Amino acid sequence: MKKQLINIAMGVAVTIFLSSCNDFLKNTPENVVLSQTLDYTNTSASSMYATVSGVYANLASQGGGTSYSNTNYPNDGIAHWASWMSYNVRSIDVEKGSSSGDQPILGEMHNFNYTNVSTTWVGYYAWNCAYNCIFTANAALDALGKYAANCTTDADKATNAKYQGEVRVLRDLCWFYCIRIWGTALMSSDNTELAGSTLMPLKGNDAYQYLISDLNVAVPCLPNIAPSQQTDHQGAVTALTARLLKAKIFMDMAGSDNNSSYLDSVVVETKAVIAAGACTLYPDYYNLFKIPGKLCSESLYELQFNVNSTMSNPVVITNAWYSCQGPGTMIGSPLGVNPGKNYGTWPAFIEPNDAFVTFLAGRNDTLRARTDVIDMQQFTDTDGSVTGSAGALYGVTTEGDIMMNPNNCRYCNGKGYTPSTQGQPNNFDYGANNNIRILRYADVLLLYSEAALRKPGAGGSSAAEAQTYLNQVQNRAKITPAANPTIKDVLEERRAEFWSEWGDQFFDVARLGTAYLTSIGYDGIPAGYSDSKRYLPVPASAIVSNPNLPIVVQ
Repeated sequence: MKKQLINIAMGVAVTIFLSSCNDFLKNTPENVVLSQTLDYTNTSASSMYATVSGVYANLASQGGGTSYSNTNYPNDGIAHWASWMSYNVRSIDVEKGSSSGDQPILGEMHNFNYTNVSTTWVGYYAWNCAYNCIFTANAALDALGKYAANCTTDADKATNAKYQGEVRVLRDLCWFYCIRIWGTALMSSDNTELAGSTLMPLKGNDAYQYLISDLNVAVPCLPNIAPSQQTDHQGAVTALTARLLKAKIFMDMAGSDNNSSYLDSVVVETKAVIAAGACTLYPDYYNLFKIPGKLCSESLYELQFNVNSTMSNPVVITNAWYSCQGPGTMIGSPLGVNPGKNYGTWPAFIEPNDAFVTFLAGRNDTLRARTDVIDMQQFTDTDGSVTGSAGALYGVTTEGDIMMNPNNCRYCNGKGYTPSTQGQPNNFDYGANNNIRILRYADVLLLYSEAALRKPGAGGSSAAEAQTYLNQVQNRAKITPAANPTIKDVLEERRAEFWSEWGDQFFDVARLGTAYLTSIGYDGIPAGYSDSKRYLPVPASAIVSNPNLPIVVQ
Protein backbone atom coordinates (compact mmCIF):
# COMPACT_ATOMS: atom_id res chain seq x y z
CA MET A 1 0.00 0.00 0.00
CA LYS A 2 2.80 2.42 0.80
CA LYS A 3 4.32 1.94 -2.62
CA GLN A 4 0.93 2.38 -4.22
CA LEU A 5 0.18 5.54 -2.25
CA ILE A 6 3.55 7.02 -3.13
CA ASN A 7 2.97 6.22 -6.79
CA ILE A 8 -0.40 7.92 -6.65
CA ALA A 9 1.04 10.97 -4.95
CA MET A 10 3.81 11.31 -7.53
CA GLY A 11 1.47 10.75 -10.47
CA VAL A 12 -1.57 12.58 -9.27
CA ALA A 13 -1.06 15.65 -11.45
CA VAL A 14 -1.12 13.38 -14.47
CA THR A 15 -4.26 11.75 -13.10
CA ILE A 16 -5.96 15.12 -12.92
CA PHE A 17 -5.08 16.31 -16.33
CA LEU A 18 -5.29 13.08 -18.24
CA SER A 19 -8.92 12.96 -17.23
CA SER A 20 -9.59 16.62 -17.83
CA CYS A 21 -10.93 18.67 -20.66
CA ASN A 22 -12.25 22.16 -21.11
CA ASP A 23 -15.37 21.34 -19.14
CA PHE A 24 -15.89 17.91 -17.63
CA LEU A 25 -19.40 18.71 -16.52
CA LYS A 26 -20.56 19.49 -20.06
CA ASN A 27 -18.34 17.30 -22.23
CA THR A 28 -16.78 13.90 -22.07
CA PRO A 29 -13.22 13.71 -20.72
CA GLU A 30 -10.68 13.43 -23.49
CA ASN A 31 -7.12 12.13 -23.64
CA VAL A 32 -5.60 15.58 -23.34
CA VAL A 33 -2.50 15.93 -21.21
CA LEU A 34 -3.16 19.43 -19.99
CA SER A 35 -0.46 19.10 -17.34
CA GLN A 36 2.07 19.65 -20.10
CA THR A 37 0.63 23.01 -21.05
CA LEU A 38 -0.57 24.53 -17.76
CA ASP A 39 0.33 28.17 -17.42
CA TYR A 40 -0.34 29.44 -13.90
CA THR A 41 -0.16 33.02 -15.14
CA ASN A 42 -3.21 32.35 -17.31
CA THR A 43 -5.94 32.91 -14.75
CA SER A 44 -8.85 32.56 -17.14
CA ALA A 45 -11.74 30.48 -15.81
CA SER A 46 -11.21 27.74 -18.38
CA SER A 47 -7.51 27.40 -17.54
CA MET A 48 -8.11 27.20 -13.79
CA TYR A 49 -11.08 24.87 -14.15
CA ALA A 50 -8.95 22.23 -15.87
CA THR A 51 -7.69 21.24 -12.42
CA VAL A 52 -11.21 21.04 -10.98
CA SER A 53 -12.51 19.07 -13.93
CA GLY A 54 -10.03 16.31 -13.22
CA VAL A 55 -11.33 15.87 -9.67
CA TYR A 56 -14.89 15.40 -10.86
CA ALA A 57 -13.63 12.92 -13.44
CA ASN A 58 -11.62 10.97 -10.87
CA LEU A 59 -14.61 10.53 -8.56
CA ALA A 60 -16.65 9.18 -11.47
CA SER A 61 -13.99 6.98 -13.05
CA GLN A 62 -13.50 3.25 -12.98
CA GLY A 63 -10.27 1.70 -14.20
CA GLY A 64 -10.33 -0.86 -16.92
CA GLY A 65 -13.19 0.80 -18.79
CA THR A 66 -13.33 2.87 -21.94
CA SER A 67 -15.15 5.82 -20.40
CA TYR A 68 -12.04 7.76 -19.49
CA SER A 69 -8.40 7.88 -20.34
CA ASN A 70 -7.46 6.53 -16.92
CA THR A 71 -7.52 2.81 -17.68
CA ASN A 72 -5.16 1.84 -14.87
CA TYR A 73 -6.68 0.71 -11.62
CA PRO A 74 -4.81 3.24 -9.41
CA ASN A 75 -7.13 5.91 -10.82
CA ASP A 76 -10.42 4.36 -9.73
CA GLY A 77 -12.82 6.66 -7.90
CA ILE A 78 -15.72 6.21 -5.50
CA ALA A 79 -17.97 5.18 -8.41
CA HIS A 80 -16.16 1.86 -8.70
CA TRP A 81 -18.62 -1.00 -8.21
CA ALA A 82 -16.60 -2.65 -5.44
CA SER A 83 -16.44 0.59 -3.51
CA TRP A 84 -20.18 1.21 -3.81
CA MET A 85 -21.00 -2.36 -2.78
CA SER A 86 -18.84 -2.01 0.32
CA TYR A 87 -21.04 0.91 1.40
CA ASN A 88 -24.33 -0.92 0.84
CA VAL A 89 -23.84 -4.60 1.53
CA ARG A 90 -24.33 -4.45 5.31
CA SER A 91 -27.90 -3.13 5.17
CA ILE A 92 -30.73 -5.29 6.53
CA ASP A 93 -32.61 -4.71 3.27
CA VAL A 94 -30.19 -6.19 0.72
CA GLU A 95 -28.63 -9.48 -0.25
CA LYS A 96 -25.17 -9.68 -1.75
CA GLY A 97 -26.73 -11.10 -4.88
CA SER A 98 -25.24 -13.05 -7.78
CA SER A 99 -24.01 -16.57 -6.89
CA SER A 100 -22.50 -17.61 -3.57
CA GLY A 101 -19.09 -18.00 -5.16
CA ASP A 102 -19.08 -14.60 -6.86
CA GLN A 103 -17.17 -12.13 -4.67
CA PRO A 104 -17.82 -14.15 -1.48
CA ILE A 105 -16.09 -11.52 0.66
CA LEU A 106 -19.18 -9.32 0.12
CA GLY A 107 -21.28 -12.08 1.63
CA GLU A 108 -18.94 -12.21 4.62
CA MET A 109 -19.27 -8.46 5.06
CA HIS A 110 -23.04 -8.77 4.80
CA ASN A 111 -22.97 -11.36 7.59
CA PHE A 112 -20.59 -9.22 9.69
CA ASN A 113 -17.77 -11.75 9.44
CA TYR A 114 -14.76 -9.45 9.03
CA THR A 115 -11.99 -12.05 9.36
CA ASN A 116 -10.79 -11.73 5.76
CA VAL A 117 -11.98 -8.24 4.93
CA SER A 118 -8.71 -6.39 5.53
CA THR A 119 -6.73 -8.65 3.21
CA THR A 120 -9.22 -9.33 0.41
CA TRP A 121 -9.23 -6.95 -2.52
CA VAL A 122 -12.88 -5.94 -2.33
CA GLY A 123 -12.37 -5.31 1.36
CA TYR A 124 -9.70 -2.70 0.82
CA TYR A 125 -10.72 -1.32 -2.55
CA ALA A 126 -13.09 1.27 -1.15
CA TRP A 127 -10.12 2.71 0.78
CA ASN A 128 -8.00 2.86 -2.36
CA CYS A 129 -10.76 4.47 -4.42
CA ALA A 130 -11.44 7.17 -1.84
CA TYR A 131 -7.77 8.05 -1.45
CA ASN A 132 -7.22 8.12 -5.21
CA CYS A 133 -9.75 10.97 -5.27
CA ILE A 134 -8.28 12.65 -2.17
CA PHE A 135 -4.80 12.70 -3.68
CA THR A 136 -6.22 14.13 -6.89
CA ALA A 137 -8.10 16.82 -4.97
CA ASN A 138 -5.00 17.78 -2.99
CA ALA A 139 -3.02 18.19 -6.19
CA ALA A 140 -5.82 20.29 -7.67
CA LEU A 141 -5.84 22.57 -4.61
CA ASP A 142 -2.08 22.93 -4.89
CA ALA A 143 -2.43 23.93 -8.56
CA LEU A 144 -5.25 26.35 -7.78
CA GLY A 145 -3.07 27.90 -5.10
CA LYS A 146 -0.43 28.60 -7.75
CA TYR A 147 -3.07 30.16 -9.96
CA ALA A 148 -4.29 32.26 -7.02
CA ALA A 149 -0.85 33.83 -6.64
CA ASN A 150 -1.32 35.30 -10.11
CA CYS A 151 -4.93 36.43 -9.80
CA THR A 152 -5.06 40.23 -9.78
CA THR A 153 -8.71 41.09 -10.37
CA ASP A 154 -11.50 40.55 -7.86
CA ALA A 155 -13.36 38.46 -10.43
CA ASP A 156 -10.42 36.09 -10.95
CA LYS A 157 -9.87 35.82 -7.20
CA ALA A 158 -13.54 34.96 -6.63
CA THR A 159 -13.48 32.38 -9.40
CA ASN A 160 -10.37 30.78 -7.99
CA ALA A 161 -11.90 30.67 -4.50
CA LYS A 162 -15.06 29.12 -5.91
CA TYR A 163 -13.08 26.40 -7.66
CA GLN A 164 -11.11 25.68 -4.52
CA GLY A 165 -14.41 25.43 -2.66
CA GLU A 166 -15.71 22.83 -5.12
CA VAL A 167 -12.60 20.71 -4.72
CA ARG A 168 -12.80 20.88 -0.93
CA VAL A 169 -16.38 19.62 -0.98
CA LEU A 170 -15.49 16.70 -3.26
CA ARG A 171 -12.47 15.80 -1.15
CA ASP A 172 -14.46 16.03 2.08
CA LEU A 173 -17.15 13.76 0.66
CA CYS A 174 -14.51 11.07 0.09
CA TRP A 175 -13.09 11.51 3.60
CA PHE A 176 -16.66 11.37 4.97
CA TYR A 177 -17.14 7.92 3.47
CA CYS A 178 -13.81 6.78 4.89
CA ILE A 179 -14.79 7.84 8.40
CA ARG A 180 -18.19 6.17 8.09
CA ILE A 181 -16.69 2.88 6.94
CA TRP A 182 -13.52 2.64 9.04
CA GLY A 183 -14.04 5.18 11.82
CA THR A 184 -10.69 6.76 11.02
CA ALA A 185 -8.88 8.56 8.21
CA LEU A 186 -5.51 9.92 7.22
CA MET A 187 -6.14 13.63 6.70
CA SER A 188 -3.74 16.13 5.23
CA SER A 189 -3.63 18.57 2.31
CA ASP A 190 -0.02 17.56 1.67
CA ASN A 191 0.22 14.50 -0.56
CA THR A 192 3.76 13.73 0.54
CA GLU A 193 2.63 13.66 4.16
CA LEU A 194 -0.49 11.70 3.24
CA ALA A 195 1.57 9.03 1.48
CA GLY A 196 4.13 8.79 4.26
CA SER A 197 4.37 6.53 7.29
CA THR A 198 4.26 9.06 10.14
CA LEU A 199 0.96 10.93 9.76
CA MET A 200 -1.29 10.28 12.75
CA PRO A 201 -4.83 9.30 11.76
CA LEU A 202 -7.86 11.11 13.10
CA LYS A 203 -10.76 9.12 14.51
CA GLY A 204 -14.48 9.61 14.95
CA ASN A 205 -15.59 13.11 15.82
CA ASP A 206 -12.04 14.47 15.64
CA ALA A 207 -11.93 13.41 12.00
CA TYR A 208 -15.40 14.81 11.40
CA GLN A 209 -14.41 18.14 12.95
CA TYR A 210 -11.56 18.37 10.43
CA LEU A 211 -14.19 18.10 7.67
CA ILE A 212 -16.45 20.69 9.27
CA SER A 213 -13.57 23.17 9.42
CA ASP A 214 -12.72 22.52 5.78
CA LEU A 215 -16.34 22.88 4.67
CA ASN A 216 -16.61 26.14 6.61
CA VAL A 217 -13.88 27.47 4.34
CA ALA A 218 -15.70 26.24 1.24
CA VAL A 219 -19.25 27.43 1.91
CA PRO A 220 -18.71 31.24 1.64
CA CYS A 221 -16.92 30.77 -1.68
CA LEU A 222 -19.72 28.82 -3.35
CA PRO A 223 -23.05 29.98 -4.80
CA ASN A 224 -26.19 29.41 -2.74
CA ILE A 225 -28.00 27.56 -5.51
CA ALA A 226 -28.76 24.01 -6.59
CA PRO A 227 -26.10 22.32 -8.76
CA SER A 228 -28.58 22.20 -11.64
CA GLN A 229 -28.69 26.01 -11.54
CA GLN A 230 -24.97 26.42 -12.15
CA THR A 231 -24.60 28.26 -15.44
CA ASP A 232 -20.89 27.81 -16.11
CA HIS A 233 -20.62 24.11 -15.14
CA GLN A 234 -24.05 22.62 -14.61
CA GLY A 235 -24.05 20.06 -11.85
CA ALA A 236 -21.02 21.42 -10.02
CA VAL A 237 -21.30 21.31 -6.24
CA THR A 238 -22.50 24.41 -4.44
CA ALA A 239 -22.82 25.83 -0.93
CA LEU A 240 -26.04 23.82 -0.57
CA THR A 241 -24.14 20.61 -1.32
CA ALA A 242 -21.62 21.52 1.35
CA ARG A 243 -24.35 22.29 3.88
CA LEU A 244 -26.04 18.94 3.34
CA LEU A 245 -22.71 17.21 3.81
CA LYS A 246 -22.17 19.21 7.01
CA ALA A 247 -25.62 18.19 8.25
CA LYS A 248 -24.86 14.52 7.64
CA ILE A 249 -21.57 14.89 9.48
CA PHE A 250 -23.19 16.64 12.44
CA MET A 251 -25.85 13.94 12.64
CA ASP A 252 -23.15 11.27 12.78
CA MET A 253 -21.36 13.29 15.47
CA ALA A 254 -24.53 13.49 17.55
CA GLY A 255 -24.82 9.72 17.75
CA SER A 256 -27.72 8.68 19.98
CA ASP A 257 -27.45 11.71 22.30
CA ASN A 258 -30.76 13.53 22.03
CA ASN A 259 -29.32 16.46 23.97
CA SER A 260 -26.35 16.91 21.67
CA SER A 261 -25.56 20.41 20.41
CA TYR A 262 -24.73 18.77 17.09
CA LEU A 263 -28.47 18.31 16.54
CA ASP A 264 -28.79 22.11 16.66
CA SER A 265 -26.13 22.27 13.97
CA VAL A 266 -28.06 19.77 11.83
CA VAL A 267 -31.07 22.06 11.96
CA VAL A 268 -29.03 25.17 11.18
CA GLU A 269 -27.48 23.60 8.08
CA THR A 270 -30.66 22.01 6.76
CA LYS A 271 -32.69 25.17 7.36
CA ALA A 272 -30.13 27.11 5.35
CA VAL A 273 -30.64 24.76 2.41
CA ILE A 274 -34.42 24.91 2.70
CA ALA A 275 -34.43 28.71 3.07
CA ALA A 276 -32.39 29.14 -0.11
CA GLY A 277 -35.49 28.06 -2.03
CA ALA A 278 -33.38 26.52 -4.76
CA CYS A 279 -34.23 22.85 -4.22
CA THR A 280 -37.48 20.94 -4.54
CA LEU A 281 -38.43 17.29 -4.47
CA TYR A 282 -38.65 15.87 -7.97
CA PRO A 283 -42.36 15.06 -8.33
CA ASP A 284 -41.90 11.62 -9.93
CA TYR A 285 -40.04 9.29 -7.55
CA TYR A 286 -39.90 6.48 -10.11
CA ASN A 287 -38.20 8.60 -12.76
CA LEU A 288 -36.01 10.44 -10.26
CA PHE A 289 -33.38 7.74 -10.76
CA LYS A 290 -33.82 7.51 -14.51
CA ILE A 291 -33.05 9.77 -17.45
CA PRO A 292 -35.80 12.36 -16.77
CA GLY A 293 -34.47 12.89 -13.24
CA LYS A 294 -30.91 13.75 -14.25
CA LEU A 295 -29.73 17.06 -12.75
CA CYS A 296 -33.14 17.91 -11.38
CA SER A 297 -33.61 20.46 -8.61
CA GLU A 298 -33.59 17.69 -5.98
CA SER A 299 -30.02 16.73 -6.82
CA LEU A 300 -27.31 18.20 -4.61
CA TYR A 301 -24.58 16.12 -6.22
CA GLU A 302 -24.49 13.45 -8.87
CA LEU A 303 -21.74 11.91 -10.95
CA GLN A 304 -22.39 12.80 -14.58
CA PHE A 305 -22.25 10.55 -17.62
CA ASN A 306 -23.62 11.34 -21.03
CA VAL A 307 -23.75 10.66 -24.75
CA ASN A 308 -22.07 13.34 -26.82
CA SER A 309 -21.73 12.53 -30.50
CA THR A 310 -19.27 15.36 -31.16
CA MET A 311 -16.50 13.85 -29.04
CA SER A 312 -14.04 11.19 -30.17
CA ASN A 313 -15.21 8.88 -27.36
CA PRO A 314 -18.93 9.66 -27.57
CA VAL A 315 -20.43 7.14 -25.16
CA VAL A 316 -19.50 7.95 -21.59
CA ILE A 317 -20.66 5.05 -19.46
CA THR A 318 -20.45 4.24 -15.79
CA ASN A 319 -18.57 1.03 -16.56
CA ALA A 320 -19.91 -1.51 -14.05
CA TRP A 321 -21.73 0.71 -11.54
CA TYR A 322 -25.09 0.17 -13.21
CA SER A 323 -24.19 -3.14 -14.79
CA CYS A 324 -23.36 -4.78 -11.46
CA GLN A 325 -26.93 -4.08 -10.30
CA GLY A 326 -28.54 -5.45 -13.44
CA PRO A 327 -30.60 -8.61 -13.80
CA GLY A 328 -28.04 -10.69 -15.72
CA THR A 329 -29.88 -10.24 -19.01
CA MET A 330 -32.31 -7.58 -20.11
CA ILE A 331 -34.19 -7.99 -23.38
CA GLY A 332 -35.27 -4.65 -24.79
CA SER A 333 -38.95 -3.77 -24.78
CA PRO A 334 -40.95 -3.73 -28.02
CA LEU A 335 -41.56 -0.07 -27.16
CA GLY A 336 -37.86 0.67 -26.63
CA VAL A 337 -35.17 1.91 -28.97
CA ASN A 338 -33.58 -1.55 -29.30
CA PRO A 339 -36.54 -3.95 -29.26
CA GLY A 340 -35.69 -7.59 -28.67
CA LYS A 341 -31.97 -6.88 -28.18
CA ASN A 342 -29.98 -8.16 -25.21
CA TYR A 343 -28.45 -5.72 -22.74
CA GLY A 344 -25.61 -7.50 -21.00
CA THR A 345 -25.37 -6.96 -17.26
CA TRP A 346 -23.88 -8.58 -14.21
CA PRO A 347 -26.09 -11.01 -12.27
CA ALA A 348 -27.92 -8.83 -9.74
CA PHE A 349 -25.50 -7.68 -7.06
CA ILE A 350 -26.96 -5.74 -4.11
CA GLU A 351 -30.48 -6.99 -4.69
CA PRO A 352 -33.54 -6.16 -2.61
CA ASN A 353 -34.43 -8.94 -0.19
CA ASP A 354 -37.70 -10.34 1.10
CA ALA A 355 -37.39 -8.31 4.31
CA PHE A 356 -37.37 -5.06 2.32
CA VAL A 357 -40.26 -6.17 0.11
CA THR A 358 -42.24 -7.03 3.24
CA PHE A 359 -41.27 -3.74 4.88
CA LEU A 360 -42.57 -1.74 1.93
CA ALA A 361 -45.75 -3.83 1.66
CA GLY A 362 -46.48 -3.24 5.34
CA ARG A 363 -46.40 0.52 4.69
CA ASN A 364 -48.48 0.24 1.50
CA ASP A 365 -45.43 1.82 -0.13
CA THR A 366 -46.25 0.71 -3.65
CA LEU A 367 -44.48 3.48 -5.56
CA ARG A 368 -41.15 2.84 -3.86
CA ALA A 369 -41.65 -0.90 -4.33
CA ARG A 370 -42.14 -0.36 -8.07
CA THR A 371 -39.09 1.91 -8.14
CA ASP A 372 -36.70 -0.19 -6.06
CA VAL A 373 -37.72 -3.80 -6.69
CA ILE A 374 -37.78 -5.63 -10.00
CA ASP A 375 -39.21 -9.14 -9.63
CA MET A 376 -37.50 -11.47 -12.09
CA GLN A 377 -39.69 -14.48 -11.30
CA GLN A 378 -43.11 -13.21 -12.30
CA PHE A 379 -43.53 -15.61 -15.20
CA THR A 380 -42.28 -18.91 -16.65
CA ASP A 381 -41.38 -19.05 -20.34
CA THR A 382 -42.85 -22.49 -20.98
CA ASP A 383 -41.79 -22.87 -24.61
CA GLY A 384 -38.92 -20.38 -24.82
CA SER A 385 -40.81 -18.00 -27.09
CA VAL A 386 -40.20 -15.00 -24.81
CA THR A 387 -36.66 -15.45 -23.52
CA GLY A 388 -35.27 -18.03 -25.93
CA SER A 389 -34.94 -20.54 -23.09
CA ALA A 390 -37.79 -22.95 -22.35
CA GLY A 391 -38.69 -23.05 -18.68
CA ALA A 392 -36.84 -19.83 -17.85
CA LEU A 393 -38.21 -17.53 -15.16
CA TYR A 394 -38.47 -13.88 -16.05
CA GLY A 395 -40.01 -10.57 -15.09
CA VAL A 396 -41.38 -7.69 -17.12
CA THR A 397 -40.93 -4.05 -16.13
CA THR A 398 -43.50 -1.30 -16.50
CA GLU A 399 -41.83 -0.30 -19.77
CA GLY A 400 -41.88 -3.86 -21.13
CA ASP A 401 -38.22 -4.84 -20.68
CA ILE A 402 -37.74 -8.54 -19.95
CA MET A 403 -35.48 -9.26 -16.96
CA MET A 404 -33.78 -12.62 -16.37
CA ASN A 405 -31.22 -13.88 -13.86
CA PRO A 406 -28.94 -16.92 -14.41
CA ASN A 407 -28.47 -17.54 -10.67
CA ASN A 408 -32.13 -17.72 -9.76
CA CYS A 409 -31.99 -14.41 -7.88
CA ARG A 410 -35.55 -13.24 -7.51
CA TYR A 411 -35.03 -9.49 -7.45
CA CYS A 412 -32.74 -6.86 -8.91
CA ASN A 413 -32.23 -3.21 -8.05
CA GLY A 414 -34.82 -1.00 -9.68
CA LYS A 415 -32.95 2.19 -8.83
CA GLY A 416 -30.15 0.89 -11.03
CA TYR A 417 -32.51 0.26 -13.97
CA THR A 418 -32.66 2.56 -16.99
CA PRO A 419 -35.54 1.51 -19.27
CA SER A 420 -34.77 0.75 -22.90
CA THR A 421 -37.47 3.28 -23.76
CA GLN A 422 -35.07 5.94 -22.42
CA GLY A 423 -31.99 4.57 -24.17
CA GLN A 424 -30.12 5.22 -27.39
CA PRO A 425 -30.30 3.19 -30.59
CA ASN A 426 -27.59 0.51 -30.83
CA ASN A 427 -26.30 1.27 -27.35
CA PHE A 428 -26.66 -1.85 -25.20
CA ASP A 429 -24.74 -0.68 -22.13
CA TYR A 430 -26.95 -1.14 -19.09
CA GLY A 431 -27.52 2.29 -17.53
CA ALA A 432 -25.94 4.20 -20.42
CA ASN A 433 -26.45 7.97 -20.38
CA ASN A 434 -27.67 7.93 -16.78
CA ASN A 435 -26.01 9.67 -13.84
CA ILE A 436 -25.14 8.32 -10.40
CA ARG A 437 -27.09 10.12 -7.68
CA ILE A 438 -25.18 10.79 -4.45
CA LEU A 439 -26.77 13.63 -2.43
CA ARG A 440 -30.45 14.62 -2.53
CA TYR A 441 -32.72 17.29 -1.09
CA ALA A 442 -34.95 14.60 0.46
CA ASP A 443 -32.06 13.96 2.86
CA VAL A 444 -32.15 17.62 3.92
CA LEU A 445 -35.84 17.39 4.82
CA LEU A 446 -35.54 14.15 6.76
CA LEU A 447 -32.40 15.18 8.63
CA TYR A 448 -34.20 18.32 9.78
CA SER A 449 -37.21 16.27 10.88
CA GLU A 450 -35.10 13.80 12.82
CA ALA A 451 -33.08 16.47 14.64
CA ALA A 452 -36.18 18.52 15.46
CA LEU A 453 -38.04 15.53 16.89
CA ARG A 454 -35.09 14.19 18.83
CA LYS A 455 -34.32 17.57 20.43
CA PRO A 456 -37.39 19.81 20.50
CA GLY A 457 -36.47 23.36 19.58
CA ALA A 458 -33.00 22.40 18.34
CA GLY A 459 -31.52 25.23 16.29
CA GLY A 460 -34.84 27.06 16.30
CA SER A 461 -36.75 24.10 14.91
CA SER A 462 -40.36 23.20 15.53
CA ALA A 463 -42.35 19.97 15.62
CA ALA A 464 -44.73 21.46 13.08
CA GLU A 465 -41.93 22.01 10.57
CA ALA A 466 -40.58 18.52 11.28
CA GLN A 467 -43.97 17.10 10.35
CA THR A 468 -44.27 19.33 7.28
CA TYR A 469 -40.93 18.24 5.86
CA LEU A 470 -41.51 14.57 6.63
CA ASN A 471 -44.94 14.79 5.02
CA GLN A 472 -43.46 16.33 1.87
CA VAL A 473 -41.31 13.24 1.38
CA GLN A 474 -44.24 10.95 2.18
CA ASN A 475 -46.60 12.77 -0.17
CA ARG A 476 -44.12 12.45 -3.02
CA ALA A 477 -43.99 8.70 -2.31
CA LYS A 478 -47.81 8.62 -2.30
CA ILE A 479 -48.14 7.10 1.16
CA THR A 480 -50.31 8.32 4.02
CA PRO A 481 -48.55 11.25 5.71
CA ALA A 482 -47.82 10.83 9.40
CA ALA A 483 -49.70 12.93 11.92
CA ASN A 484 -47.79 13.71 15.10
CA PRO A 485 -44.73 11.81 13.79
CA THR A 486 -42.19 10.12 16.01
CA ILE A 487 -38.46 9.59 15.63
CA LYS A 488 -39.22 6.04 14.53
CA ASP A 489 -41.44 7.39 11.76
CA VAL A 490 -38.59 9.48 10.40
CA LEU A 491 -36.07 6.64 10.56
CA GLU A 492 -38.46 4.29 8.79
CA GLU A 493 -39.01 6.94 6.13
CA ARG A 494 -35.26 7.17 5.66
CA ARG A 495 -35.08 3.39 5.35
CA ALA A 496 -37.69 3.45 2.58
CA GLU A 497 -36.47 6.60 0.84
CA PHE A 498 -32.74 5.88 0.64
CA TRP A 499 -32.66 2.14 0.02
CA SER A 500 -29.31 1.16 -1.56
CA GLU A 501 -28.10 4.77 -1.74
CA TRP A 502 -24.54 4.84 -0.45
CA GLY A 503 -25.27 2.73 2.60
CA ASP A 504 -27.47 5.23 4.40
CA GLN A 505 -29.74 2.61 5.99
CA PHE A 506 -26.82 0.79 7.59
CA PHE A 507 -25.08 4.02 8.60
CA ASP A 508 -28.28 5.19 10.31
CA VAL A 509 -28.15 2.01 12.39
CA ALA A 510 -24.44 2.47 13.05
CA ARG A 511 -24.66 6.10 14.18
CA LEU A 512 -27.60 5.55 16.55
CA GLY A 513 -26.62 2.19 18.01
CA THR A 514 -28.62 -0.90 18.82
CA ALA A 515 -29.74 0.11 22.32
CA TYR A 516 -31.25 3.40 21.15
CA LEU A 517 -32.95 1.86 18.12
CA THR A 518 -34.38 -0.98 20.18
CA SER A 519 -35.74 1.50 22.72
CA ILE A 520 -37.81 3.29 20.04
CA GLY A 521 -39.00 0.07 18.39
CA TYR A 522 -37.01 0.41 15.16
CA ASP A 523 -36.66 -3.02 13.55
CA GLY A 524 -34.08 -2.26 10.86
CA ILE A 525 -31.08 -3.68 12.75
CA PRO A 526 -29.43 -6.38 10.60
CA ALA A 527 -29.17 -9.91 11.96
CA GLY A 528 -25.71 -10.53 13.37
CA TYR A 529 -24.94 -6.86 13.85
CA SER A 530 -23.66 -5.45 17.13
CA ASP A 531 -22.22 -2.03 17.86
CA SER A 532 -18.73 -3.54 17.88
CA LYS A 533 -19.24 -4.35 14.19
CA ARG A 534 -19.81 -0.73 13.18
CA TYR A 535 -16.47 -0.28 11.44
CA LEU A 536 -14.69 -2.46 8.94
CA PRO A 537 -11.09 -3.41 9.73
CA VAL A 538 -8.59 -0.98 8.24
CA PRO A 539 -6.96 -2.53 5.15
CA ALA A 540 -3.80 -4.40 6.11
CA SER A 541 -1.90 -2.84 3.22
CA ALA A 542 -2.76 0.64 4.52
CA ILE A 543 -1.34 -0.27 7.93
CA VAL A 544 1.86 -1.46 6.28
CA SER A 545 2.08 1.96 4.67
CA ASN A 546 1.33 3.80 7.90
CA PRO A 547 1.64 1.75 11.12
CA ASN A 548 -0.15 4.48 13.06
CA LEU A 549 -3.44 3.26 11.64
CA PRO A 550 -5.44 1.00 13.97
CA ILE A 551 -6.38 -2.54 12.99
CA VAL A 552 -9.99 -1.68 13.72
CA VAL A 553 -11.72 1.21 15.49
CA GLN A 554 -13.88 0.11 18.40
